[in-house]
Amino acid sequence: MKEIKWGCIQPLTGGMYIGAEYAIGKPASWVISYPGLCGIKYKQDGTIGSAGNEYNFLQWCKKRDEVPPYFVFDRKIFDTNIDVDNINILLDENWSTAKKPDFKNTDIIVSVPVCSGLSQATIAEDDTKDERNSNMIFNATYALKVIKPKVYIFENAPALYSHNGEHVREILNKLGKECGYSVGYFKTDTQYHDNPQKRPRTFVMFLQYRGKDKGFPTFNYEHKTTSIKEYFGRISKNASQQDLFANFSESNQILLGFIKSKFGDNYREVCRSVMSTITRNDLWDEAIEYANNFDADEASRNKVAKFLNHARSKLEMGKNYYSITPWWAETEESKVPSCMFKTIYSYMHPTEDRLLSVREWLHLMGHPEDFELYGEVGDNISRIGQNVPVNTAKYIVSEAVRFVNNWDTIERNNPEVYMFDNTKYKETKPSKAKRLF
Repeated sequence: MKEIKWGCIQPLTGGMYIGAEYAIGKPASWVISYPGLCGIKYKQDGTIGSAGNEYNFLQWCKKRDEVPPYFVFDRKIFDTNIDVDNINILLDENWSTAKKPDFKNTDIIVSVPVCSGLSQATIAEDDTKDERNSNMIFNATYALKVIKPKVYIFENAPALYSHNGEHVREILNKLGKECGYSVGYFKTDTQYHDNPQKRPRTFVMFLQYRGKDKGFPTFNYEHKTTSIKEYFGRISKNASQQDLFANFSESNQILLGFIKSKFGDNYREVCRSVMSTITRNDLWDEAIEYANNFDADEASRNKVAKFLNHARSKLEMGKNYYSITPWWAETEESKVPSCMFKTIYSYMHPTEDRLLSVREWLHLMGHPEDFELYGEVGDNISRIGQNVPVNTAKYIVSEAVRFVNNWDTIERNNPEVYMFDNTKYKETKPSKAKRLF
């Protein structure tokens, strides 16, 4: 087995890095990121109020006495200037005293570029696509043109695999060809990697040409599923941050109270969310009346009534509405929704009438039990979702390790732009993959 040398560009909350470390078997040789991502802000009493994504990650590395040499680019994260010829890498003296990164003979680089230009919630309009995807494009350009690893991998939104991501794929494909790399798009979902979180994502792997051989090896499938009950049962009593970070808002207490008043203690057996139940059964007027008579302050009662009227009017117009209202698993086989701000404040524990704890969300991202979220939890909880589930990252990096370890012999019998759908046991036909080039 080859001794793999690897590095990381922009680890954010660390899931991709940790998964890569598990797959490769050792810490990275270096990390490069952007100014401010590991910063912290203190409150007047001297405690941490807000902590950057990478502060949490680097604190975990410090606990293990394995902090990788940590560097930052002298540019902003959404700088649209993609030119890499005049970019400096600066040492962050707060974290490391290492010399300039040694890029020589790097085998694998992993990265977690921001996916705001392709997120399911907000597909960027034409006039903002370049800016919002510039972080992704710059990271890839720097990796391929400056460091030149055998493999470069990054994680991004599920839309990157779809029609909505075609304009970005064209840029990536062109970059790969210019730099001498085949490009593989790996569509998957965290629920197929020994994790009950339903989190569809796209992984992109650039694979350096092997002489004149430009084809791509075949990815392996992984469909390893687990239940919520079994997965949460893996959390040990000694794991940190198991306390609840928040209770339901008073508005959500009113809405959940209404559902319980209609269906009793077995409400979970007959419905799966507050709003879908109200919508499906046309309970708008009953819910509004319940809210108006609920034992709460007038402002909360009015807020719920206003929200229900708004939701009903939007649906009547054939539109959707934004909602952070309680929902829960239908069965033990149901999957937890993707970890993000909306679900963190609305998804209920599978058997208890409460939100999930910080540890349960960290566990759903696959983080070790001593990995902690710093600062005021309410101000930082969304950072957990700005991340890659560890098991999913471990799997895709394990594929890269397989390619590197069998570099001279592995068959490259697929197109140099290769699309693979791990969610359906189905590959995109080569003709369609070639058409994307």
